Amino acid sequence: MTKMVKLFQTPSPFHLLKIYSVLGSFHFHRFSSKSGISSIKSALSSLQISNDTLVSRVCEILSDNQWLCSSELIRLSPKLTPRLVERIIHTHLDTGSLLQFFYWVSKRPSYEHDFNCYFSMLDRLIVDHRRHDDAQHLIVLSIRACKNVEELKWVMDFLVDIRKRGFKISMYSYNTLLIALGKLDMVRAAYNVYTEMLLDGISPSLFTLNTMINMFCKKGKVEEAELFLSRIFQYGMCPNVFTYTSLILGHCRNNNVGKAFGVFNWMLKKGCQPDSVTYNTLINGLCDEGKLDEGLKLIKEMVEKGIKPTVHTFTVPILKLCECGQVEKASRLLGAMSKRGCQPNVHTYTALISGFSHVGSLEVALGLYNKMMKVGVAPDTAVCNALIHELCEGGRFEQGLKIFDWMKARGFQPNVHSYTALICGLSRARNLEEAVVLCNKMMKDVVAPSITACNTLIHEFCDGGRIEQALRIFDWMEAHGCLRNSRTYNEIIRGLCLRGALQEAMMLFGDMARAGTSPSVETYNILIHGYILQKKLDHAVRLFDLMRESGCNPDEYSYTEMMLGFCKGGKLELASSLFHEMIGQGLRPNEYTFTILIDGHCKAGLIDGAQDLLGKMKEFGCSPTTETFNTIINGLAKENRFAEAENLCSRLSEYGLLPNVVTYTSLIDGLCQHGGTNVAFKVLHEMEKNNCYPNLHTHSVLIHGLCQEGKVDCAEGFFNEMQTKGISPDVVAFTSLIDGFVMIGRLDRAFFLLRKMLELCIQPNYRTFRVLLKGLQKESHLTVNKVAVQNDVSYSFPSDANYIGSELISQLLVKLSEIDGEPTVSTYSTLIAGLYREGKYSEAELLIQSMQEKELPLNKDIYNLLILIHCKSSRVEPALDIIKTLSSSEFEPPLSTYGMIICLLCKLNKVDEAVSLFQNILEKNWNPDEVVWSVLVDGLLNEGLVVPCVKLLQLILSSKHTVSLYTCKFVAEEMSKVDGSFKTNLLVDRVIGSRDSLPVTETGMAVFRLVLTFPAPLSGQEKLHIARITGASVQLAKSSRPWLCEDIDAKASVVAKLL
Repeated sequence: MTKMVKLFQTPSPFHLLKIYSVLGSFHFHRFSSKSGISSIKSALSSLQISNDTLVSRVCEILSDNQWLCSSELIRLSPKLTPRLVERIIHTHLDTGSLLQFFYWVSKRPSYEHDFNCYFSMLDRLIVDHRRHDDAQHLIVLSIRACKNVEELKWVMDFLVDIRKRGFKISMYSYNTLLIALGKLDMVRAAYNVYTEMLLDGISPSLFTLNTMINMFCKKGKVEEAELFLSRIFQYGMCPNVFTYTSLILGHCRNNNVGKAFGVFNWMLKKGCQPDSVTYNTLINGLCDEGKLDEGLKLIKEMVEKGIKPTVHTFTVPILKLCECGQVEKASRLLGAMSKRGCQPNVHTYTALISGFSHVGSLEVALGLYNKMMKVGVAPDTAVCNALIHELCEGGRFEQGLKIFDWMKARGFQPNVHSYTALICGLSRARNLEEAVVLCNKMMKDVVAPSITACNTLIHEFCDGGRIEQALRIFDWMEAHGCLRNSRTYNEIIRGLCLRGALQEAMMLFGDMARAGTSPSVETYNILIHGYILQKKLDHAVRLFDLMRESGCNPDEYSYTEMMLGFCKGGKLELASSLFHEMIGQGLRPNEYTFTILIDGHCKAGLIDGAQDLLGKMKEFGCSPTTETFNTIINGLAKENRFAEAENLCSRLSEYGLLPNVVTYTSLIDGLCQHGGTNVAFKVLHEMEKNNCYPNLHTHSVLIHGLCQEGKVDCAEGFFNEMQTKGISPDVVAFTSLIDGFVMIGRLDRAFFLLRKMLELCIQPNYRTFRVLLKGLQKESHLTVNKVAVQNDVSYSFPSDANYIGSELISQLLVKLSEIDGEPTVSTYSTLIAGLYREGKYSEAELLIQSMQEKELPLNKDIYNLLILIHCKSSRVEPALDIIKTLSSSEFEPPLSTYGMIICLLCKLNKVDEAVSLFQNILEKNWNPDEVVWSVLVDGLLNEGLVVPCVKLLQLILSSKHTVSLYTCKFVAEEMSKVDGSFKTNLLVDRVIGSRDSLPVTETGMAVFRLVLTFPAPLSGQEKLHIARITGASVQLAKSSRPWLCEDIDAKASVVAKLL
């Protein structure tokens, strides 16, 4: 059987099995001491003696003709293992009693022969020619015992071995082997076995040929099957119903029902009557092609012909009807099935339960679930998962958990989809604590992860703000060999961006390429959106350019996000330029794009331009939304062009739109800003009359407007009325009212409102504190003036009306302590951040010192602000001390802070220390591009520090980190703006460094492009440097890409002229 041997190139395990049969299969463990080894040797020795005694005793019992009646053997049988049975086979002399014992022991509870036993017994039988039939029978049993491909390979290798020893395998054994190979889809191996069978001089039976035909047809290989059909005729046999049905199956697998019916008709002409399997195969084929009505007609036809349908006849049509949402029709078919005495199986119920669940008929699905339990059909994992999913979608978690618990109690191992349905349901209901507990349990139970399910879980946890749990699943996937795709990374990156953790998001962005997953357009869009939310427009622009340089074309969303960033940053011209570029790229702007651009024009005071854009929307097939109109109405109202705003509001109906709460609030806000609260309240009443009810923002706008007009009591009355309507005030509403009372000198009332605010657990923001500080300042001035008048003295106040000194802040803290106890870390943090933004560094630092004196813990934001304050005051050592002190904690300053420290070190001529700190940054594995952008470009180059920038850039390029070619070009361009002489060497060095990773042609051409774009004169040293590298690049490029020689020579000549 040479072909069979060639098929499996792995060495035969048979000889190893013989060795194992003598030595036994020990499992070796590591021990920590010699005494441990000696003790285990002793234990093994005693075990060996015991086993030897057992084997000898069994052999003695088998020597007795009445051994089957031995109670002692029955008592000893639980101690028998396959290894001991194998030793008995080798030891006992009488083959007849040994074979009987072999069958007898195989039926003992909790015992199962391994293949060593089979092979050892067969070795005994094949040497005894009288036992040929017994050997054939045992071969059949060994084949049937195979559960997987590996086991079947062992048996086949053994068969190769015994054939070499002259043993003839029977047709029955060959047929059994072919069936086993077919079940395991080992078609090629089956064909080789068939060939060896012919070489052995065994003529195939109809059963043999049918097995081969069926095997090929299951794989859709009908042409190969037809070759075996021709053999049937060659051997003078006639195809039977199994033959024809197999061919029908083959055509159905190829989605060719027409040819399947051709075989069916040929079968009838030959007088071969189809059976239920034939009809089932055709019905399934029709259903798979979506021809459900024809399939149902065929069921009717088979019944009329007296062929009894089986459960399989009905299950596939029921499944397909349910998949199409035709659950009522499927239910009627179930009734017809029951009438014919055909009871549904678990697959039938699964199809119906899933179908009814998907169409929202959850009660019917639950009824079917209860019914199948009642009739004794155990639900499988698919049924339970379908129900759990739908129950959780409907918020019925308790019932979902009951089914989940039932699964576990009945021995069903819940899979990742079972857990996902429950966890996602709990997450959507914001029951995140239970979701986390269940997710931890899933990971503890080591359920095999599914990438789709894991991505869903990560999405849910990120949406719920549980990024730590999402990251645990992310790591769990890797630990269990589940490859993470771009969606996995995108979900995690999105979650990090929503939290504001852009540095961590960019680290993952860098990890994607190293993991073999290229960032998608969506990846870039998520990060760009994150930078815009953080008001880091420069980084968003750089990432947008990096995206294009990397060959990833921006889509409509990319351009729209960038336009949003430019409009928010007050760079309307750049937004408009990007809009035209987008159109030039063949991308069509949508309603959201236009709305952003219109809003940008309105915020820039270009209302007429915004209205022109509104008119252009139709050219691009876009219809303005209510939000589009609201942006213009808001702009008009703020410019006091109220009549135009009203007119535009009335035009909403032309587009089938209605004013919403934002529309009315925009009008009210504009009126309030221009002292028109009386008219604003008329708009409010009209709004309510039109069944559009004001929200919190509407009330806050009116409260602010009333306070600005000095109508503070009216504002407070409206504030109280708002609460009676069930609208809870927020920090904005409270602060507006507090500001009103401060303006009219009623500071006590202002602090009373602050008390109410804190009682409602509403945390004041910096504007709240700023307003109160203004009130304290005003009160202080009045008090000093009063004393001065009484004592006839003069007193001068700071010229800055907004001056806030440490004394006023101390007064505020005393007031806060009287109202709500000692100020919290959150209160200090809000004040410190606000003071820092206003440039009041000394006041902010005093507050931090106060916290430290009171032993209040500093959070990461306060630590970062303290570092920045030290840098602003040119105190680099204290800033470095904070970083060193906190190096072992989780606190990590942002890259911008590191950039500020490095800039200060360089300004103070402490470049070595700057280099050391930069090396520490590189060890943190942050994204190299972002490090360059934040530290080198926004830090050093922004301060004009080119020489240190060169040094640090060379450091990162010589490290293990890979900086993109885009970033290198970008840094060079920024350097040239400061000092063009540094551009040359750096970029040429970058190109040299990239020669191993870039194609040589790109390397050479990159050098040419760089040299051609140098705006500054070249020094002699630079000329030599470029000449050397360019020459090498030219030769390398020409040798590897000869078809580009002319282009390369042309570029080289230009470089030569420059040099």
